[in-house]
Amino acid sequence: MTGAHDGAAPPVPSADIDRLAGQLGRILRYGVSLGALLLTVGGLLVALQASPSDLQRPLDLLDLRPWLGMSPGIELLLAGIAVLVGTPIARVCASVLAFHQARESDYAALVSAVLLVLVASVVVGLLL
Repeated sequence: MTGAHDGAAPPVPSADIDRLAGQLGRILRYGVSLGALLLTVGGLLVALQASPSDLQRPLDLLDLRPWLGMSPGIELLLAGIAVLVGTPIARVCASVLAFHQARESDYAALVSAVLLVLVASVVVGLLL
């Protein structure tokens, strides 16, 4: 996209690209690990503490108030889901910032469009 041939910006050094890839990988690894831990602990707590009638309520993602305060396990499950949904969005946000800092405007615009699609998908998913 941008590069030395068009005079717009010098190419990003490979060390910077490796550092960025490592940072993005850590965001994904830590987010998935945290989400999995929350889901595991929450699932175990629900299995040990929740009554079957607690779990028969419909889940409305726009109104989680009936579920909050019901049991710590359910709250951990909801937090785990939120972390797993938010992790790829956080990774894309970090990519946008990194490309802006590297003055890679073409890549920043492309990744910004991906971020817009992700956010729109979450909004549409919550509204349907």
